[in-house]
Amino acid sequence: MAAATEGDAEGGVRYQPVAVGEQPADPSGARPARTRQYYFRKIALRTMAMLLLLCTIFGLVYVVATVHDPAPELALPPVVRPWDAPPERPIRVPGLHSHGSHGSHGTLGIMNGGAAKPGQFPWLVDIQVIDTGQSKCAGSLIDPNWVITAAHCVSTMPSADLRIVMGEHDIALHDEFEQISSIKKVVIEPDFSTRAALPNDIALLQLETPAVFNERVTAIQLTRDDSSFSACSVAGWGAAGVDPVTGQPVYPTALQTVNMTLLSRDACQSQLIGYVITVNMTCAEGEDGADVCWGDSGGSLTCPPIAAPAPWTLVGVTSWGVACGYMQYPSVYTRVSRFIPWIEAVTGVVVPPAPAR
Repeated sequence: MAAATEGDAEGGVRYQPVAVGEQPADPSGARPARTRQYYFRKIALRTMAMLLLLCTIFGLVYVVATVHDPAPELALPPVVRPWDAPPERPIRVPGLHSHGSHGSHGTLGIMNGGAAKPGQFPWLVDIQVIDTGQSKCAGSLIDPNWVITAAHCVSTMPSADLRIVMGEHDIALHDEFEQISSIKKVVIEPDFSTRAALPNDIALLQLETPAVFNERVTAIQLTRDDSSFSACSVAGWGAAGVDPVTGQPVYPTALQTVNMTLLSRDACQSQLIGYVITVNMTCAEGEDGADVCWGDSGGSLTCPPIAAPAPWTLVGVTSWGVACGYMQYPSVYTRVSRFIPWIEAVTGVVVPPAPAR
């Protein structure tokens, strides 16, 4: 391409070659005109610089957020974890184990709890799968004929495939204290649902063979008013740690227990964002990662008497949780006091009136 310049001394026209995309020099010294390609390149460069700046800013924000908040409240799993459904290939470790940390075969507990004493929880029963003899869930005797457990423990398996073992302590051993019964009837709370947060997660099991009460087998007391309780305990045969090699849960064969503190409904809801904590639920948390886990469903959240002498009281039925204590989220229990009229109507068990205040 060529462009004309001013005439020369003879009045002729002199031409100067100019490359594509450039402008000829202006002899007057004025700023050369800009081509369309020039502006396209300028816009592209500015856009790339702006994108690079935005990426840098977002990267810095992400780093700061993850350093200062490694477990944000909104990062909850999309579904809750009923504690009757462990991962595949659970590992059973026989014997009694003392308080300790996760992941060690020699220091097991109900997720950082400890071994219960034989007969410490005489109302607790083991709900086992008949074919395998493995513990599926736990339950609580409220009468010689009736056991309370979580509805999700018995809603998906025929009762003919399950049995109740009372007076159990170490599921690998059999002794004279154990009493075994099949299940005569299962009554699931009519409003139980398997949707998120498992509302009304409670069921009643009628025993085919009534329990014979003794020092290792007895019923737990129920109450219509649980507002005065705070310090309680949970117990079960569920997971107590994770095998460091396989990553699978480790299950002690002996009963484990740990102390828990009850939380208000508002305090629980503030920590379990994304789930609806109803008035029919109660929450509890332990110290240093103590919690219930897989295999503890249906077990008892029981509280000692406020003023002795008095029996222990069943406040909650183990229902679900988020991370087995690893992330310090509270675990959720079915609030038994909210179902007293239904329990009385089904079982005939009479619960004393709440004391006057």
